[in-house]
Amino acid sequence: MCEELAWYDEVDERLQRELLRLGGKAGGRWVETRESGHWVHMTEPDVVVGVVHWVVEEVGKRRVEVSGDRIGREFGEGMGA
Repeated sequence: MCEELAWYDEVDERLQRELLRLGGKAGGRWVETRESGHWVHMTEPDVVVGVVHWVVEEVGKRRVEVSGDRIGREFGEGMGA
């Protein structure tokens, strides 16, 4: 049974990394926590907070790059871009 689980973990990681690669210019990010499982928000909340901050910063940067309108600039400026 352990060999089957190890195989699944390897396949799952390979598929997740392929999804990340397919994102291309979207600029995805791989974050791995070996201690948390599905309850990462409970066991390692600092990791979740860090990733949420990264997402907010990235969205702000892209909003400024894509949008020249006033709302886009203000949103980006509010995100530290």
